[in-house]
Amino acid sequence: MSEREGLQVRVFVCRNAVADRLEREALRELGVAEESHLELVPCLGKIDPRYLLKAFEGGCDAICLIGCPIGKCRTMDGNLRARSRVAFVRGILDETGINGQRLSLFLGEPMDENALQEVMGEFLETARSLGPSELKIRKEVEIPKGRAANL
Repeated sequence: MSEREGLQVRVFVCRNAVADRLEREALRELGVAEESHLELVPCLGKIDPRYLLKAFEGGCDAICLIGCPIGKCRTMDGNLRARSRVAFVRGILDETGINGQRLSLFLGEPMDENALQEVMGEFLETARSLGPSELKIRKEVEIPKGRAANL
């Protein structure tokens, strides 16, 4: 991800949730957003909540997970695990003062390029409306030098 003024977003796409002909390069060439980092994963159920939290800690403003519809996961229950983990991480984000809506989950039929662009457009619109992460804003606020020793 680039360190520039734009928002930093990550998108994890289940390999089974996109049409077979969409490979990694095709996803990158969609041009849905320069500030997004798309990554194909074997299954959303493999994504550990710690990775999502670490991405936010590392400066990510929003994360989107795109997976198979409920009941059609090739690994039986990966999308159910992903849904549960997203709810868990949203709760942690909300408790720490970071808007949980910064983490999105889309579960749907295998997507072609148009459907993927539509989902990405909706996600990026939400991310832009939320602006920079509250965590990023907090990191930019300096602690007065005299108070740093007291913490």
